[in-house]
Amino acid sequence: MAAKKLSPQALAHRLLTFAEDAAIAKFLAEQQVDYDLPNEQGCTLLVTACVFDRVDLLPQLVANTTVFTAATFENLNNVLHFAALSAHPKMMATLLAANPHAFGAMINDTNAAGDTPLMVASTTKHVEAATALLAHGADANAVNNRGVTALMCAVQLGEEALEESSAALVSQLLPVSTPSTISAVDTNGQSALHFAVQSRNTSAIFSLLQAGIHVGLRTKDGFTALEVARDAPYYDAEALSALESAWASLDAALERDLLQIADEIPVAGPANGSSKKAKKAQKKRTKPSPKSNSSATMTKSAAAVSSVVSPDTSFIDKKSKEASVVAPTWAAKVTSPAKALVDDCSECSHVYKLLTDRFPLFAEMDVSVRNFVHDDLDNLSMSQLELLQEAHLHAYQLLNDKKMELARRLEAERVEAQYELEHQVLCRGT
Repeated sequence: MAAKKLSPQALAHRLLTFAEDAAIAKFLAEQQVDYDLPNEQGCTLLVTACVFDRVDLLPQLVANTTVFTAATFENLNNVLHFAALSAHPKMMATLLAANPHAFGAMINDTNAAGDTPLMVASTTKHVEAATALLAHGADANAVNNRGVTALMCAVQLGEEALEESSAALVSQLLPVSTPSTISAVDTNGQSALHFAVQSRNTSAIFSLLQAGIHVGLRTKDGFTALEVARDAPYYDAEALSALESAWASLDAALERDLLQIADEIPVAGPANGSSKKAKKAQKKRTKPSPKSNSSATMTKSAAAVSSVVSPDTSFIDKKSKEASVVAPTWAAKVTSPAKALVDDCSECSHVYKLLTDRFPLFAEMDVSVRNFVHDDLDNLSMSQLELLQEAHLHAYQLLNDKKMELARRLEAERVEAQYELEHQVLCRGT
């Protein structure tokens, strides 16, 4: 039985997999082929050429192609994704130079998993491809469906130790990444620092710490990057020391911040000419209050944080920039023994403005802090301040958990899409 004769279109794709460049160029010039017609996988001749590293044929193919956004039907990988996968150092630069306008318009297009070409280049550690993409406007702050950034991809090391390439990528990505991107977490709560620690990528760890990444971030399972490093056997002593130093700095800054809050808020006293009602309220307020001093009340107050925290990711972005601690707020209504004093006190507006200006979280969440300030902050002990600290960290973790929960359902799609991409590349090599 005679073999089925291939059409010129199908033969052109086949030749791109094995033939000499000169023979392919001659065939394309002589045959009537449609450069914009995708094959059964969704690949045009230009895409197939990128898959098989036909860098010298790119100018001819680009010149005859009009549909540059063609992508595989199943995973939506376009020509830039495949160029980022190519190990040829000049593939991406040659492709982009052939038509900067067309490819610049799709420089941040994503596949089905939400991956940009820059993420693919960062994963494969193809530094030249990433450099070309960034030069043409690739967005280093984009995230895929799992919350992964190009920086997270760059710091991860696989079985092949490509730490030098990783360092080159990180050095390019950090200057063009926002503080919120540097401290971003994926759907499992892992930051770029977690990935660097897990990969034992010492160079990346130092670079991330120097860039100010938030070292207090915890994974879905509750581990900081420092805890992951401590649990790993024979971990690099210098990297571990740097992580411990960064954690100590964060802890000291947190304690400093909380103590400053307590110092800056004055103790309210009765003003001259105040009413008898205000004086009575002040006298009542000076009596020891089991409610305000008991650890049970502080525990209840800390637990109340979860009821007022909003899953607004802009808060996370803001706090990633500052890497500081926000005093937790209370949403429950409190019957204050000093309500009359609060109404008449001349210092209340000053206190309210001081706290609101210092921590805009109150205004953003529309939470009243007047009773909170006068009833709870005046007589806080160190142990109570520590409880406030724990409450804040708990609230911050709740925000991360919410973000991860919203994106977790996309994990399966991401894995499937990545598998299919690898499968298609392997199929084209057979």
